[in-house]
Amino acid sequence: MSALTTDMTERAEPMTPSAILPTAVAPRYHALDGLRAAMMLLGIYLHVVVAYGTLGGWPYKQAELTGVLNLTIVLIHIFRMPVFYVMAGFFAALLYHRYGFRRAAANRVMRVAVPFAIAWAILFPLVMLLAGWGRVGFERAWAALWSAATLRRVQPHHLWFLEYLLLLYGLACPRPRWCRPPGAPRC
Repeated sequence: MSALTTDMTERAEPMTPSAILPTAVAPRYHALDGLRAAMMLLGIYLHVVVAYGTLGGWPYKQAELTGVLNLTIVLIHIFRMPVFYVMAGFFAALLYHRYGFRRAAANRVMRVAVPFAIAWAILFPLVMLLAGWGRVGFERAWAALWSAATLRRVQPHHLWFLEYLLLLYGLACPRPRWCRPPGAPRC
């Protein structure tokens, strides 16, 4: 052996499995991607149909309403959001299993709670102003927006599903000891 070969082998670090094999990438659940896309498309259909059907508390409805589409509204409404919540629970449990409570909770805060808070801070006053403008005119709606009466009507509006999702995450977390798998950390 030459001096160069001997010198290189002495300096080389020992080969470990992580140095030889690439890091495993978490599997992608393509079927759940497809399911989520299908539920979103059904959501678009549902919101269009509610404007023409006799069901639903839509603020603005067409003059000509039909009851023909009511069955599809009911059928889609029964299962669509629960499917989203089950998928969210599955992925939250996956995060918890992979990273532990603190990192999973931080992920959910950054991916759900922070966008909810920012979007709500923008949408709530905008929706209240536009709805008031349509009913009583801009000046009265603008004045009402800054009154205490608006604070009595605080609600998530179009973001209700994120509010429920955060509530469900909160309910899922504080589990009694007998409900946790052996060795699982406390919430």
